Amino acid sequence: MTLLMVGNHSSFDDGTLFDAVTEFRAANDFWVRGILPEREPRSAKDSAKFIRHGMMVTGTYQGKVVPTALLSSMGTGVRHTIHADQIVITLESWEPILDDPAQSEAAFKQKGWIPKEPVWQWNFHYGDLYLTETKTGAAGLVLPWDR
Repeated sequence: MTLLMVGNHSSFDDGTLFDAVTEFRAANDFWVRGILPEREPRSAKDSAKFIRHGMMVTGTYQGKVVPTALLSSMGTGVRHTIHADQIVITLESWEPILDDPAQSEAAFKQKGWIPKEPVWQWNFHYGDLYLTETKTGAAGLVLPWDR
């Protein structure tokens, strides 16, 4: 796994993140062989806009056509994007419950395993999203990854 962080929040829209990821992937030999670049390539800013609206686009760096955002070499990019969206929706719905002791106690009352002052932690295992209470080590699968 390679962790990559470049730019700031405006980088998603101004094209700098698109350019950085495209260059990184090309430099790491992650490009599509046998495909020629577009004759009139769109700007990185326009490509970023298409990606933000769910369109699949490619990037080009030094004549190499690179899969970007929703594209993957296995054809699973859309499923991964949907799973990422589901994770965000899940976190947004659970966080208020976990932040309020009364709500979390009510949500888990039938379990009987929550300590007086629980410490919650989100974890992943091969794409599955788990919620763990760190004092007890108890964990539950919240969102499975569709393999």
